[in-house]
Amino acid sequence: MLAIGDTLYIEVQGGDAARLRCRVVDLKDRVLYTDYPINDETGKTTFLLNGTEINAFFSQHGQAYLFQSVLLHRKKESIPMLAFTLPEQNGFTKVQRREYVRVETDADAAIHSVSDAFKPFTALTVDLSAGGAAVKVPANAGLNENDQVWMWLSLHFQNGSIQYAKIQANVINAGKSGIAALEFTDMTETDRKQLLQYCFDQELLLKKKKTAAE
Repeated sequence: MLAIGDTLYIEVQGGDAARLRCRVVDLKDRVLYTDYPINDETGKTTFLLNGTEINAFFSQHGQAYLFQSVLLHRKKESIPMLAFTLPEQNGFTKVQRREYVRVETDADAAIHSVSDAFKPFTALTVDLSAGGAAVKVPANAGLNENDQVWMWLSLHFQNGSIQYAKIQANVINAGKSGIAALEFTDMTETDRKQLLQYCFDQELLLKKKKTAAE
């Protein structure tokens, strides 16, 4: 299921909710080898102790998966690597669309009709996940339920980087109250991974704001 080159997003169980990112560099004898994980917020390498338990997430061919693992040891070859336990096939859990992380965020968006049914307009999201979005729409936007649209998103990450995604979506609520609901129906695997990473990035930011306010 996992493949060399796949990107993993990991969280330390019982840790500080930091989102780490690493890459699969080898798979051998039920052991998963990755490069050293990078903290998505700081961009710095994170040191993990042997025996650290993690939750790991990855996306492949439009499907997201979760699994649990334990850091076994370090290994030095052409690059420094970490060795994690690799679960059996039944140890991977599919993440259904309704379980995608949904975060409140005001990402910049542009909405275009696939069939030129209305004029393109710009908007801000209200919330966002890898499965869909709620978007503030102008009163005269001309959206109707079941319209097929293209949505361009500008995703601003905490580390200062900006990524762009182009997504096809179905309008499931036309926004008569000013908020339209979109269900994502098609996107590239690269855009899906960027969107998932952005949602996790924003989730971490919201957690930190909540902690600071307590």
